[in-house]
Formats: sequence, C-alpha cells, structure tokens
Amino acid sequence: MPGKANAAFKEYKYSSITVNEDIYRIFNLFEQECNQVQDLYDTETTSPINTIKQKEWDRKIREWLKNE
Repeated sequence: MPGKANAAFKEYKYSSITVNEDIYRIFNLFEQECNQVQDLYDTETTSPINTIKQKEWDRKIREWLKNE
C-alpha cells in the first residue's frame, strides 16, 4: 500500500496540470475569503457610528498579526 501511495504522489507531483489547477483553485478560494473579510471589515467600520468598532477591529488585527 505505501508503494502505491508513493507512486500516486510522484505522479501527482510531476503532473504540472494537476498542480497548477490545484494552486489556482486554492488561490481563488483564498482570494474569495480575503474579499469576504474585507467586506465584513468595511461594513463594520465605514459609518461614523462604528468608529469604536473600527478601533476594536484594528486592535484585533494587530494582535492576530503579532501572534503569527
């Protein structure tokens, strides 16, 4: 069984079409997620009433980036 898995991995690894499609799919999913987060951030922080929320979001983002 491990031999079959290794052979399948090598085939996957060297099949540039499959790898490129997977990378493209992952990139698109990541881009969609980033857009959703940006939209959420914009809706939470654009109105004058939400300036407190904007400061809170900025603090959360700073803490998250610091932990990364």
